[in-house]
Amino acid sequence: MMHLSLAFAIAAVLVCLVSAGTVVINGSCRDCSPPVAETVVVDGKAYRSGKPGQGSVYINSPDAYGPVGGPGPRVEGDATRYPEGYSGRVPGDTYLHNDDCVGCSISGGGD
Repeated sequence: MMHLSLAFAIAAVLVCLVSAGTVVINGSCRDCSPPVAETVVVDGKAYRSGKPGQGSVYINSPDAYGPVGGPGPRVEGDATRYPEGYSGRVPGDTYLHNDDCVGCSISGGGD
């Protein structure tokens, strides 16, 4: 029951933050809505899927990060390291979900 509540909370947070220019999910997505974004990058492979201005979505893609060099990824241009499980806004008009995503609604914004 706790796992279902957590999944619902994460989905609700991501739906509320659809205005982010970039969404980074550092993990896999299971039962998620299809990403709405101009560019979607999954496992390092880029796809053009939306209209200009809809932002970018990175799912389990090292392209979203600068050099790591220590525990936890960091978003390009941001020296802060984010712990596993972190979910929230980070600098650069970016929303980071540093864990797997289950049942999430994913949008890069602009919709």
